[in-house]
Amino acid sequence: MAPSPRSPQRRNPGSDRPTRLRLCAAAGLGALLAALSSPVLSQPELSPGVRLGESGQWDFLVYGEVTAIQKNNGAMRVSGAEPAAFRNMGESELQDFFLKRNPELTLRDGAGLTQGSFTCTRVLIEYGERPRGLRQITLAGYFAMRGGEAERILTIGYQAGLYRKRAGYLPPAASGIPPRQPLRQLRHQVDGKIMLFIPEDVLIFGQGDAPSRDNFNPFFYSRREAEQTRVKAFYIDKYEVTNAEYYRFLRAAGHPPPPAWRANGGRFPAGHEELPVTVASFTDAEAYARWSGKRLPTELEWELAARGGLSYSLYRYGREGLNRDPQIYPTGNEFFADRCNTLESGHGAPVPVTQTRDASPFGVMGLCGNAREWTSSWYEDYPGRNGVFAGVRAVSGRMFKVIRGGGYSQKFEYARADFRDYGGFPTLREDRSAGFRMALTAQ
Repeated sequence: MAPSPRSPQRRNPGSDRPTRLRLCAAAGLGALLAALSSPVLSQPELSPGVRLGESGQWDFLVYGEVTAIQKNNGAMRVSGAEPAAFRNMGESELQDFFLKRNPELTLRDGAGLTQGSFTCTRVLIEYGERPRGLRQITLAGYFAMRGGEAERILTIGYQAGLYRKRAGYLPPAASGIPPRQPLRQLRHQVDGKIMLFIPEDVLIFGQGDAPSRDNFNPFFYSRREAEQTRVKAFYIDKYEVTNAEYYRFLRAAGHPPPPAWRANGGRFPAGHEELPVTVASFTDAEAYARWSGKRLPTELEWELAARGGLSYSLYRYGREGLNRDPQIYPTGNEFFADRCNTLESGHGAPVPVTQTRDASPFGVMGLCGNAREWTSSWYEDYPGRNGVFAGVRAVSGRMFKVIRGGGYSQKFEYARADFRDYGGFPTLREDRSAGFRMALTAQ
């Protein structure tokens, strides 16, 4: 069988360099240019939850988009690769514009609802090759969300900007704006890892032919959404966390190194910088999540990133998509030993994360092999199944966490997108047997 066609979500270039985030539409940039020449730049009194466009005589001027968050702090990148509106401003003028004249920006979510404010405390200016050629402006600061719930509702992709009074305002016949399109790729501010967007979808998870297996889904062949699971949109690391990235976290957070590294002075073996970390306990992975401001994916998020949901099946097979099973491996329905680093590949060891060739439908790498990966889910029955797993009664339930993905020392069966394993021996703190990647909730 030929390899699977590319999904519509995999339109980003293959390069791992940070993509320039062009964060507002031409109309928004035109409004921004007009606003900067307008004498009226002020913020109206808007209650949280007000939809932009329903605010009457005010136009929202999109300056940029939130690109990184860590608790209440974060960063916002000003729109455009070379913001023409600020091109003639000197550095002191730019600092004055954002720090003194307009330090507080209104924050809105993807549906256009005001959710709070962003207060700029630092302006970072990057110039291009031409003398004084402005390339990018990044604003750093803190958020004030409605009800003080920043950590619960704030997410990558919120927009921030000012309002301008609308000249000759007339109430619109129809109000509201269409939801903005999410970023397909971003680079996280704390750990610098590239994250890919996984859209919301209905996931047909597990398998439906072997009731005795721990991944049996009794509704596998049903296409009624009431009997399936809808997974909300999220971002996931494109690559597994490497030894070098994990070591950087250890030093920054003061976290103890894994026992396997202690004989080497608390470091990984020389030359293994780009290999995935494989000796992390679940507690270690959770500590990395707290430090980075991200989280471990659930096992169903992991599976959606690995095999795609119903929308992917419909794209791939057209009308027949609803009647087809989800693909078996991240690379398709056939196993390819030259793509997935399992026992069959012959490597006998992990390979650098950027050298993996097992791209999932969304372009996520390393889900088929290389390193097993922790998820945040408890190892227990799938919904709708009666009783505990046959043959694994002693470990099911809220004792151990689910590990997903094949490993370099395991057979190809472990590389299935629906395969479940478990870890946490003798405890979740002491079992150091897997790698991991992080996720972020998207809106």
